[in-house]
Amino acid sequence: MPRASDAAAPRIDGARAEDAPALARIAAAALVDPWSEQGFAEEIGTPQARVWVARGAAGEPLGYLVAHAVAGELQVLSLAVVGEHRRRGVGRRLLEHALAREPAAMAAHLEVRSDDAGARAFYERLRFRAVGLRPRFYPGGVDAITMTRPLADGR
Repeated sequence: MPRASDAAAPRIDGARAEDAPALARIAAAALVDPWSEQGFAEEIGTPQARVWVARGAAGEPLGYLVAHAVAGELQVLSLAVVGEHRRRGVGRRLLEHALAREPAAMAAHLEVRSDDAGARAFYERLRFRAVGLRPRFYPGGVDAITMTRPLADGR
């Protein structure tokens, strides 16, 4: 059964240089350790980077996903959604889009803050499984839980 959020599905496309300020604002509002505008601009211009943006009806960024495609794997580096659009499937759509655009990838990996139960549950619902721990990985000494999703199953 389609979710209510599916009716107003955002359009997802590649980020453009002019998106960097908006992506930095989304990150600043959503993340403890957000990327800067310069950080987004650099990623948008990096060949192995995949920077996807979910856009609303007027083309405004509602969320983003940044990943690197390296050696047959997709490393998810950052994912955030505008507050009022969270829990409406935007993050799920971004992740599914990124995975679908890397058909040669055999696995997807990411790190998530050990103190962010909501993010961990989100990734678990999307078939990521905890595979390790990186002690004091994040600022403030917060551990990172490494998570992996095998993709040989067709995404």
